[in-house]
Amino acid sequence: MKRIIAMLLPLALFGCSQGGNEYSKELAAYLNLESSQLERYRGLAEYGYDLTLQSVEEAQSELRVTYRGVMNDGISDTGDRSFEAIYTVDESKMVLTIVQHTPNAEENLLHSLIGQQVVLQLPLEEGATWTQDFSFQEQTFSAQNQLNIIAQDQIEVQTKVQGMEWYCEETYLETRVYQKGVGLLSFQNLYDLNEQKDNPEMDCVEDYWFGYALQPKLD
Repeated sequence: MKRIIAMLLPLALFGCSQGGNEYSKELAAYLNLESSQLERYRGLAEYGYDLTLQSVEEAQSELRVTYRGVMNDGISDTGDRSFEAIYTVDESKMVLTIVQHTPNAEENLLHSLIGQQVVLQLPLEEGATWTQDFSFQEQTFSAQNQLNIIAQDQIEVQTKVQGMEWYCEETYLETRVYQKGVGLLSFQNLYDLNEQKDNPEMDCVEDYWFGYALQPKLD
């Protein structure tokens, strides 16, 4: 694993002056910053991917953590189906960016609709909320996020986007769980209405969720 520590470089290289804001150690605690062991995520209908810590780049004002991922979902494809999951932490928020290396990849890689997503934001308190505007199919939407403390070391973020005609009740729903020292534990969201056409007997809110989770480590 490549670990890059940049704290000793001149601060001017990072666009901040002496006394500038430091990145949030509280937010960074919800990432895996040490272990290069393979992480296995598995979910519905043979969906899955494997993730490995690739690099940690640290400056005073920003922490950038890169994980290399490879899809592992039973789809027969001889091409490169790898990606990078990049977490950037500043003084108040943690942003996830997915860089897909597969040509013509789906925009909702790893199944979120939101690019450069603010997955966590201070304060990490029960009921804290924030909004994020994003583009989808040449339209602008606003994601409403709410944070819930579900365990001493686990945080759940519920995301709701209204006004999306492709989803049941025109509302997109998404849930993530992060754990200290581990990173993402689980993800789930609603299928769009196109998926529901093949199963009209299913309730699109109660029954039509997609999801995946981190699997226990192998001995």
